[in-house]
Parts: sequence; structure tokens; C-alpha cells
Amino acid sequence: MKSKLILMLLSTVFLLGACSKEQRIERWMHRKDGKWSIQSRSYQYFQDGVVMDSDYATNAGSFVFDKNGSVIYNYVDVGESGSQGGTWTNTEDAISFIFNGEVVEMKISDESKKEMTLTWTEDYPSTGEKEVTVFKLARD
Repeated sequence: MKSKLILMLLSTVFLLGACSKEQRIERWMHRKDGKWSIQSRSYQYFQDGVVMDSDYATNAGSFVFDKNGSVIYNYVDVGESGSQGGTWTNTEDAISFIFNGEVVEMKISDESKKEMTLTWTEDYPSTGEKEVTVFKLARD
């Protein structure tokens, strides 16, 4: 009986901790003006586990997160720049974007109030291809 009570208490504490991390990240994203600069963006294309192409850019744009769930992605790339609007939601370890009906899920790592790393992985097992894009963000 005692072990069941302890297990229930630990489960509750774990669930509350997970919810609070998710809520904390959500608040971080839209705090102040919600703007996060893309300090760097790296891209790698793999074929059967071998890097076939890669790209790296600094000052590669920004994400602007709004409390109502909208987001603007401003991008800067070699000879090209623009912006794209969409929506966003988050969990404790990922941010999901919807741009033009396409869902993009980026894993969160190294998060703090002022810096965050987002990793977007597209895996195509049937062809042996994989693309990985890493965004290093900093709050403006």
C-alpha cells in the first residue's frame, strides 16, 4: 500500500514537472517581442550515412513568436531572403511549426531564456537519405 502511494506521488511530481517545463518554454518563446535571431544555421544531407552536401550560414534570419500561436520565419540565405508566416505549438522537447499546411517539428536542446538550439531532421529510410538542419537561436 505504501509503495503504491509513493509511486502515485512520484508520478504526479513527474507530470507536474513536465507540464511546467512545457509552459516555461512557451513563455520564453514569446516573452518581450518574441524575436529570436538565428545566429547560425547548419545543414547536412546524408546518403546512406555519408555526408553528401553541407551548408553553414551565420546571421541567417529570425523567428518571431506570438503568444496567440502565430510565428514569422524571416530567412536570409546566399542571395535570397524572405519571410513565411505560420503557427507554432510546443512540448517540453520540441516546437512544431505549420507553414503552408506542412508540419515541421524541431527538437529543442540547450534551451535557456536567451539561447536555444532547434534541430529539424527529415529521414527517408526507403532511399537512405536524411537531411538535418540545426538552428542556433538567441533572443534579441
